Amino acid sequence: MHNTETGIEAAENPRSRELRLLLDELRAADVEAALAAIRRLKAEAEQVSGGPDPEASGNGPTDARKMLEKFRAFSSRIDSLNGTIASMEEQLRNLYADRERLEQEIGASEVSDVIAAFAHSMTTIELLEAQLATLYADREYLETELGKSEATDIVSMFRNVTTMVQTAHKELVA
Repeated sequence: MHNTETGIEAAENPRSRELRLLLDELRAADVEAALAAIRRLKAEAEQVSGGPDPEASGNGPTDARKMLEKFRAFSSRIDSLNGTIASMEEQLRNLYADRERLEQEIGASEVSDVIAAFAHSMTTIELLEAQLATLYADREYLETELGKSEATDIVSMFRNVTTMVQTAHKELVA
């Protein structure tokens, strides 16, 4: 058995030497550190070259096509997002323009101020409607009692009555 162990050690010995050489070359203390160094070097190489080497992945042109498809899909998503951002920017510009107009027109640009101005306008409208209803009722009463509801007709009628009363008073006094 001892021979067998020596044979295994002899078979592993060249690999051990290669591993030790690799660790020394990468200045790594163990296999984990060596793997980390290799990954770091690979990332740096990809960064310098502009991306991963399609042939290094093993499938060559197939991986390149997949990467191109992914790039196109990603580019399409970026275009879509750019469109969304442009739309949002336009909406924001319109919102601020509307806000400035509200400030100029009614002196309010905050929602609470606009709501307060609207509520005040509604109260004013209700008061004006009540006054209008009273005016219509008074006009109807004048029409019913005097047969006339126009102010000029009523003033004319009042002047005629005044003239008749003055004339009758002069005749009685004389």
